Amino acid sequence: RCSRSARHSLFARSGSIYSVADLAKYIETHQELPAAYPARDIKGTPEESDEAYHLWEHLSPVHSIVAVGALIEYRPKDRPVEVLLVQTHKWGGRYSIIGGKVNRHELLQQALLREIMEETGLTVEVKRHLDTSDQIKDSGFYIPVQQIFVDFVAEATTRDVKLNGEAQGHLWIPAAEALATLEIEPNAKHLLEIYVQERQ
Repeated sequence: RCSRSARHSLFARSGSIYSVADLAKYIETHQELPAAYPARDIKGTPEESDEAYHLWEHLSPVHSIVAVGALIEYRPKDRPVEVLLVQTHKWGGRYSIIGGKVNRHELLQQALLREIMEETGLTVEVKRHLDTSDQIKDSGFYIPVQQIFVDFVAEATTRDVKLNGEAQGHLWIPAAEALATLEIEPNAKHLLEIYVQERQ
């Protein structure tokens, strides 16, 4: 079932909302509504498949989203401990940590390991819970949703990261140095501050 808001600024479907402008652009191009549950292997060119997938990826549930995140450590033998940060369009080109939403019927650590593998190709050991917090207001996420972050410390045995396209760059860097030198989105910055304080 589909409906429009009173001001015609949103498209709603199955308890979700989406901007009319982007939906209209898709309909104008393809002369049909996108599939309700798109997959990347739908018929059409790779570009068309990605377009449909990302269109529905932007659908935003009305309620808060539970998301997991990982501050991933790597321990060089001759240097200070480094953490993995990724630079991503999802936070306006700023640095953040690896993470994503928890799927239905998925346990927190299952979601965490899945997100890490999907986004980096790393196999890690989850060490401990670090923090649970509400998303900082107006922190600049590319979709206007409210998220509840459950964040962990994990350890990797290799620095060999293979990004999947959700981030445009990455680096391994000591946490204190990252806080002093990088533009980090507010939620990840808050997490790094907790991490650094715990290690002092």
